[in-house]
Amino acid sequence: MEKVLDSLDVDTYELNGRLTGPCPVHGGDNTMAFNVCIDQDSDWYGAWFCNTRRCEKTYGTDVFALIQGILSRKMNKEANFKDVMDYVRPIISLDNVVLKDRSFDKLAKIFQKREVTSEICNRSLVQKELEIPCPYFTSRGFSKDILNKFSIGLCKNPNKPMYNRSIFPIFDVNNNDSVVGLAGRTIDPKEKIKWKFNSGFSSGNHLFGYNRAVDTIRRTNSVVLVEGQGDVLRMHEAGVTNTVGIFGCNLSDPQSILLENASVLNIILMLDNDKAGRNAQEKIFNTYKTMFNFIEVKYDTKDPGELSIDQIQQTIVPQIEKYI
Repeated sequence: MEKVLDSLDVDTYELNGRLTGPCPVHGGDNTMAFNVCIDQDSDWYGAWFCNTRRCEKTYGTDVFALIQGILSRKMNKEANFKDVMDYVRPIISLDNVVLKDRSFDKLAKIFQKREVTSEICNRSLVQKELEIPCPYFTSRGFSKDILNKFSIGLCKNPNKPMYNRSIFPIFDVNNNDSVVGLAGRTIDPKEKIKWKFNSGFSSGNHLFGYNRAVDTIRRTNSVVLVEGQGDVLRMHEAGVTNTVGIFGCNLSDPQSILLENASVLNIILMLDNDKAGRNAQEKIFNTYKTMFNFIEVKYDTKDPGELSIDQIQQTIVPQIEKYI
């Protein structure tokens, strides 16, 4: 924290186990506004807060949040996670930083969690095991080309746990041939469980279609977020190839880190057009509004998967054309 404050030319003085001074986030002149806990025995060691405008409520209380707040004022625009990491990397060695697991520090929890993504199979094995393209989705109007592109097929083996389901492989972010998860949609209307994942797969750590979308995401610095896998297919069919699915209606912290790593600045939210989807959009906006710019899109159907290719190109694309 001291190195960061020095590098940002933040003037503070020590007082009773804390650093204090004018708040560098909103640029105030109250010399008692800004406070950083430097008591190493405290559970709040390294945390900061602003007495006057409560700037920490906007950005968070850890050191990375402080950097984001200060950079946002200096840059005259909202700094994102990449801006923060680019700034802090020359100052400190990230390999040697110990982040304490505090209840208020989501970022610390993410950094401390070192999940190893392991391949469960490769693309060629998936293609051998499934009937591709999936008949269920061709009957719903999806093209064979898009189903082949995403390797969507039907599991017809009664000895497999995904038997009689349409299978959506989830690929490793760095390897288009490495399958790290499987999502299976039932084709039996009597089946109560509509979607099923393979054992051990955590959907909150992945984005469906990320491997196919990441090049366009990096080129445009923008991403279209939808709920379901079918929504992703339909948007890609219509040429909106920076679309990914969040496996539901919640954007998790690991998923947001994936977006940050792809240099996302703009998020186009296209969650389901119902009460749950609208509530989820509001929650995502409130949680991540300091990290990303959000673009609103209007459409009439329940979800993007119900739109035709022509409808997407005529009604959706004009609203977001500069982001795709």
